[in-house]
Amino acid sequence: MLPESANKVAVVQRQVEDSTLTPKVPLLHCINLYDFEDICKQKLTQRAWTYFSSGADDSLSDELNQQVFRHVLFRPRVMRNVKDLDLSTTILGQHSPLPVFIAPAALAKLAHPDGESGLTRGAGEAGIIQMVSSSASMTPEAIASSRVTDTQCQFYQLYVVSERHKTEDILRRVKKAGYKGLVITVDSAVPGKRERDERYKATLISDTNEKPKPLGFTYGGWLTPTLCWDDLKWIREIWDGPIAVKGIMTAEDALIAAQHGVQAIYLSNHGGRQLDTSPPSLMTLLEIRRHCPEIMEKVEIYLDGGFRRGNDVIKALALGARACGLGRPFMYALGAYGHEGVIRAVDVLRRELEIGMRLAGVTRIDELTPDHVNTKWLDMMVAEPVVFRSGQPKL
Repeated sequence: MLPESANKVAVVQRQVEDSTLTPKVPLLHCINLYDFEDICKQKLTQRAWTYFSSGADDSLSDELNQQVFRHVLFRPRVMRNVKDLDLSTTILGQHSPLPVFIAPAALAKLAHPDGESGLTRGAGEAGIIQMVSSSASMTPEAIASSRVTDTQCQFYQLYVVSERHKTEDILRRVKKAGYKGLVITVDSAVPGKRERDERYKATLISDTNEKPKPLGFTYGGWLTPTLCWDDLKWIREIWDGPIAVKGIMTAEDALIAAQHGVQAIYLSNHGGRQLDTSPPSLMTLLEIRRHCPEIMEKVEIYLDGGFRRGNDVIKALALGARACGLGRPFMYALGAYGHEGVIRAVDVLRRELEIGMRLAGVTRIDELTPDHVNTKWLDMMVAEPVVFRSGQPKL
């Protein structure tokens, strides 16, 4: 657990005291991920909902994250034997029955009293991988102790802090706690301007004359703005497991990350919560395909941001993604129904993936190719960076 964690847990627990009643809608009535969101919105306090749902500035990146999938059409193949289906893959060398994982998201206790342990239990029972946030409302050790089996896989998302010894300490702790992979977030030199959060705080101060305590970590004060590629050498001195770099938004940085020997590149605009109008991860994937496709043979590529349907995942896989992360949808499922909601959300995704794969005419993930999708509407939006126009850099 990182700075201010002890205080924020108490604040978070108070926030959910009036939002833990059993939902009136039976769990089986949730037939898509939007249903969990609607129910969770009714249950959470205004402060909690504002925190989870807010984006930066005008929230345009947040909106684009979901809209981009509508501009990719399938090119399904027919008359194929699709009876036997295999949706399994590996993520940072770890087996996963589905090409999806729980993306790192902060302060799960704000959604449900079980907090991150509810996500862990749901992930474990459903068999998928959970990425645990540095800004969790529980310690890494407590979250790890919630695993349902000894073989359950968790990765740890790391914010590199200004005081290097604190980063080194957390790395040693998560290694000892059995986390299998490290996901380093690199898009947060400063916090994004999340206006709905700020507006809520301003309204609360005006109405009550009381300044609210921060729910999230005030990472503008301790997250280092000096993080650079050379720091990977230092991190590797302590962490000898696989590493993914999260927050890549351009083909140029994807190429640099691959050149630095990371095992995976995680395309993300931080759920639209950092630099507004940053590209959806699917657009960055198209950039990579156009300008430096050779890196896709060297590193695994993950995406998050806006995934709400199994078909969204299939489109990303067809374009070269290894797996896709969902953050808010699993947090909403947790908030609505606890760990059982997480399990149900995975079941919903599994069924959508099974239907979509069969109707696309494939039975395994490695059968998906760019020929299964039509990206013409998006291709005109792919950037042409000078560095590639001037000579197409290679690994």
